[in-house]
Amino acid sequence: MTTVASPRVALIASWLNQYGGAERVLEAAHAVFPDAPVFTSTYWPPAMPAAYQSWDIRVSFLDRLPLARKNQRLLLPLYPRAFESLDLRGYDILLSITSAFAHGVRVPPGARHICYCLTPARFLWG
Repeated sequence: MTTVASPRVALIASWLNQYGGAERVLEAAHAVFPDAPVFTSTYWPPAMPAAYQSWDIRVSFLDRLPLARKNQRLLLPLYPRAFESLDLRGYDILLSITSAFAHGVRVPPGARHICYCLTPARFLWG
């Protein structure tokens, strides 16, 4: 009998600095794929539910910049580069849950990218 390995899944979110609808969708995806790391631009633990602290959350270089966690609008030109810079090699399935930039990740050869596209972020069109 041949054993087939489970696909390696990565979850991708635009940012984790406020709690709303996108984060509830992310929680549902994380419940289905509890071992999947969450890749994001920035993560501010005090703004998120305590359960997130037990997740494997990996941030982009933007997380180290001043004001990135609370004032993401100031860094708009950097978001595409931040998501392109995430190292997603080794994952078979990329699931981005996004209203903004997370769908712009670079997809490794052989991987599949599924984007759960939310309503665009209001600050982008407002």
